[in-house]
Amino acid sequence: LGWRFTSWTLLGSGFCISGVAVRLFVVPGRWGSEELVSWTLNVGVLSVFVGTSNILMDQLLNDNLVDKEGRGGSAKTGEWEAWLLFVLAIATIGIVGRALNRTAPVLLSMIGMTMIALRISFAASSATGNVLAFFLVSGVLGFAIILFAHRCCQHSSSRSQPAWSQLFDEGVVPTAATAAAAEKLNP
Repeated sequence: LGWRFTSWTLLGSGFCISGVAVRLFVVPGRWGSEELVSWTLNVGVLSVFVGTSNILMDQLLNDNLVDKEGRGGSAKTGEWEAWLLFVLAIATIGIVGRALNRTAPVLLSMIGMTMIALRISFAASSATGNVLAFFLVSGVLGFAIILFAHRCCQHSSSRSQPAWSQLFDEGVVPTAATAAAAEKLNP
């Protein structure tokens, strides 16, 4: 009871603390400084992440030790429910982090997505009986996570064009237009 109680308490208090951070961000008032919002949100999402990870780990360990009838075995009675809770918590952490423009929640969300990608890769490998399926699926999902993280962490002002094209627009990378403009200035 102690481990489960602690995990669920972490999850519940983490959502409450994250809610306080969102409230401080939306209606700053006297206490809504950037630092307080960031610290409150970071503590809240870390609590949610650790709580859901503990719930998932507890479910996985208990399922591998005892099945529904009390026999030892590998019956996965609640594994998918625990994974669903984990996925929903990770998605919520990422959405809140992106909405409040904070990187720590987005980073925790990416770590959680990596855990999910590894679980899907193991399932693909088990289903096909081929270890190459693990590497193929984990590579594709890993690349998708990197692209998603890159897209999430771009500044809102740069959403209209890719980051690499901004280098040309800002004159960091010389183009024919910037070379022609430089020649006009220096005949």
